[in-house]
Amino acid sequence: MMKKIFAAVFAAVLLCGCADKSGIFVEEKSDISTISEAEKLPEANASDFEFSGTDGGVAVTKYLGSQTEFAVPAKLDGKPVVEIGSEAFCGRGDLTRVALPDTVAKIGKSDALKFREGEDISGEVILTGADVEKANAYYDEFNSEFFIQIDFTQSGTEKFSEATKRLIGETISIWIDDELLSAPYVHEQVVDGRTVISGKFSVDEAMEYAAKINGNPFRDCGKIRVTYKGKTYGYDELNELYSAVN
Repeated sequence: MMKKIFAAVFAAVLLCGCADKSGIFVEEKSDISTISEAEKLPEANASDFEFSGTDGGVAVTKYLGSQTEFAVPAKLDGKPVVEIGSEAFCGRGDLTRVALPDTVAKIGKSDALKFREGEDISGEVILTGADVEKANAYYDEFNSEFFIQIDFTQSGTEKFSEATKRLIGETISIWIDDELLSAPYVHEQVVDGRTVISGKFSVDEAMEYAAKINGNPFRDCGKIRVTYKGKTYGYDELNELYSAVN
């Protein structure tokens, strides 16, 4: 079933009535802690990682090792680790503690998400995951369904505003991993940098889509605690980590 995308004004109405009751994402809750010198983790071997070159250093793209508690090296192949790729630790539910080096300046923000003009995969790309500040799954009690709220970056806000103004009455399709998620009609210009994808999502679907949009490299690592610059974040606090880094 095609999903529907609502304008920012309607999103705000939904959030006032249900976002804080969802149990899916609670922004005010946090158990971020500070790590002591004694808790520092042993550094993993360079051979435990797949990585590729990127601007200013290397990006970790995959963890291959068997350790469940470790520190990512500050350098791989003699170059600083500046990025953690969007799939780097996905699916490793055995991981409990990972420390990231201070050299990391980007986490996730994959191009899994794409907004395109029209309904075809060949349509011009309007936005990608790099234009998203964050995506969260919520429960709408009034309509008894889960939805995904997307907040754009400043540049993403400008791109989306221009596109929705130009394409009123036309279609913008939403793709994740090149799979069509929805292809709604644009009813009005969206100017405040926020929109909603709504439909018959299950809770698992809504959370999975939100995680993919965020480019969460620790997706499905429910036991994980991630340390960065002296602070440790639990799985439910990872959005705060990404905001601190990206």
